[in-house]
Amino acid sequence: MYVAYRFGMAFLLTTAHTVAALYRIQQAGLGPLELALVGTVLEITVTLCEVPTGVVADLDGRRASVLLGLATIGAGRPYVPSGFGSGP
Repeated sequence: MYVAYRFGMAFLLTTAHTVAALYRIQQAGLGPLELALVGTVLEITVTLCEVPTGVVADLDGRRASVLLGLATIGAGRPYVPSGFGSGP
């Protein structure tokens, strides 16, 4: 069961990253340098956000960390433009 789970997650994540890269190339028209900058900003943001959630998970448990992450995503959603991601 664990092997099937890991395979499924790897497949889904790889598919999601491929689709996101194709979107950035075709729809957003980003060049190689811009793609590298977007990837760099994404990875730096993920790394910076993992530290506080890890601290919360260590102090208050995993559930509190997940809820904090979901609340942060929900709080940031109103700031995303309404047409973002809908294509040309």
